[in-house]
Amino acid sequence: MNKEGSMWIDRVDVPNGELQRARLGGVALVRGSLYPGHAVSWTFAAPATDEDVAILIPESTPQSLKVIAYNLSSAPVTANLIPWNLDPGQWEVTQGTSANSQEFTTAAAETKRVELERDRPLSITLAPGVNTIVTLKLISKGTPYWNRPDLGIGKDDVVIQERKITVTVHSLGAIDVVATKLALMDANGKMIASVPVPALKAPLDLMPKTIKVTLTVPAGASLKGGSVILDPDATMREITRSNNQVRVN
Repeated sequence: MNKEGSMWIDRVDVPNGELQRARLGGVALVRGSLYPGHAVSWTFAAPATDEDVAILIPESTPQSLKVIAYNLSSAPVTANLIPWNLDPGQWEVTQGTSANSQEFTTAAAETKRVELERDRPLSITLAPGVNTIVTLKLISKGTPYWNRPDLGIGKDDVVIQERKITVTVHSLGAIDVVATKLALMDANGKMIASVPVPALKAPLDLMPKTIKVTLTVPAGASLKGGSVILDPDATMREITRSNNQVRVN
């Protein structure tokens, strides 16, 4: 939302703050605001789209959340709730349905425990024509995001010259990054090459901390559909892994 597009056109602005609070549990982006405050974001499994589901989040804190979702379509919809400003850790999730109310009966609801992080969306199946009500409660806290390392790469950090791929790796978190590796994956997700990435300091002085590493593409290997990925074995618990991978073709 902050990188690929914006909710407004210059000088034509729709007051969307309360709409964001209702659907996202907070304001993700308004003009003049630097820090996103939304609790969650959403994706929907095809063929469903965001227009198939009406969502209301009447309660939202870093330790609790309530979602009321109404599936407007005639088929079940799989929605992925992606936590942003919810504390990472073990959460108790209770889900039930109601035909005409914002509450569900305890007997009709199902409760489970899940680990929620920005890289671990919660999948919810929404039955058609009813309110699906989901409540989330933090049971035990994980490592706070501000006490984690974070590696990152973007499409502008990847330069391909013949059979060489040079990648500028960034350290973005509050904790030093330990040594890891950068891998080249083919279209099927198979690793075809890798290179070590040395340890990097955290940018605690607000100055960029980067290093360039170069991969050699094996003879005969195709880059079509391939990608480069940092820490492919997920050995680090980062702020997010969503900035660890870039398509190369």
